[in-house]
Amino acid sequence: MKKIKLLIPLLFAAVCAFGQNYQDTADMRISYFGIPSQAPDPDFVKTQTARLNAYLYFLSGQLDSIEPYHAYLFFSDSSVSFTYSTSFATLTNATDSLFIQDGLDGVSVYNDSIIIDNAGIYELQANFTLDGDSGETVSLRFYNETDNAAVPGVAAMKAYEDAIPVNLSVLSRDTIAAADTITLQLKGSASGTSVLNHGSIFIKKINK
Repeated sequence: MKKIKLLIPLLFAAVCAFGQNYQDTADMRISYFGIPSQAPDPDFVKTQTARLNAYLYFLSGQLDSIEPYHAYLFFSDSSVSFTYSTSFATLTNATDSLFIQDGLDGVSVYNDSIIIDNAGIYELQANFTLDGDSGETVSLRFYNETDNAAVPGVAAMKAYEDAIPVNLSVLSRDTIAAADTITLQLKGSASGTSVLNHGSIFIKKINK
């Protein structure tokens, strides 16, 4: 019975010591194990530790890439209006806060500009319902402000009656560099004002 009573504190101390020594990377100093160096590598334990740590960092990066970087932005406010011309202009509102942000990962938003944090191939999708002037054709596209170039893919829709909502959906795919700024742009076949009823943007990195 005395032996059992003595073992219990020892086991508790060992568990506590393990919890205190736990790290994200392995520390296999020879003084912890009393293992002699192994020829021809006088720092055998240190070398193997470095290899193990490098693999742990690699594995961590692979696990991070399982969930692709993505962003979801949306709004639902039929009072939002946007004055446009025959040239593309960035879609935003007076306070530069048109979109509600939800589930941003590897993507940030500033004043309705979308900043891509990590380089890669991305899919960009926008879906909008808006009112247009009768006979007016409204076009929608993504634009890379950093490169001063349109992202491939443009959606266009003609309104046949005033105040009758039309749906605009654009799906684009492009290689985007880290820190590039993306905006959504709108234009008409003539100058006018459109009331935005609903809208959403979804962006996803599609390569690891």
